[in-house]
Amino acid sequence: MPFVSWLSTWFSASLFTTVANLLKGTIGITGNIITLEHESGEKFNMTEPEEIHTYQKWQSLGYQVKKGQKEKATFLIWQQVLRSEQEQKSEYIEKMIMVKESFFTVDQVEKIE
Repeated sequence: MPFVSWLSTWFSASLFTTVANLLKGTIGITGNIITLEHESGEKFNMTEPEEIHTYQKWQSLGYQVKKGQKEKATFLIWQQVLRSEQEQKSEYIEKMIMVKESFFTVDQVEKIE
């Protein structure tokens, strides 16, 4: 399967997972309507999901996930990885890998003082 076709299939599946989580109430909504466009050019509206981030992103924004909180949703996302070659530590090889990440909502975090 060509990469673009596979990526399109993955994106569609990922979007489907997001919409499915919205429908079953896992991820809340803001009440805003957003317009998305598929690569085929087809446009569709959906309710904007609430703000969600990974644990690391919330920390970088100055928040801490509250003790005992479980993730609201888990998605596969692309992550950039830099690896050094054995012989030359100063040169890095950039790769993109798909990883499973946990996401938390704003009601699950508190501002770090």
